[in-house]
Amino acid sequence: MASTNRRSAGRKCQLAFYAGPVSVTVHLPEELAARLAAESARRGISVEELTAELLGERLPSTGPETSALDAFIGSGSSGHREPFDIHRARAELAEHLNPAESA
Repeated sequence: MASTNRRSAGRKCQLAFYAGPVSVTVHLPEELAARLAAESARRGISVEELTAELLGERLPSTGPETSALDAFIGSGSSGHREPFDIHRARAELAEHLNPAESA
């Protein structure tokens, strides 16, 4: 088991990665818990199975099929073909933020 400590919003959070199923306790509003129970009953599956299915659909995949390099490639692409002029962009931003000083 590999684990990492991280501070988030003043709370210590333990992140752990397990090979098998993991138990998680979630505190839900009563209305949401009732909806979850009703949907799991309608589908004929357990609340745990439905919860795992819904989380799996909603969370992004971080599996081995996406390497760090594949995730990085194209991350900085803006779609612009012309070179970026940082000095011109900075001057335009300053003019936009302080129009009185540029007049």
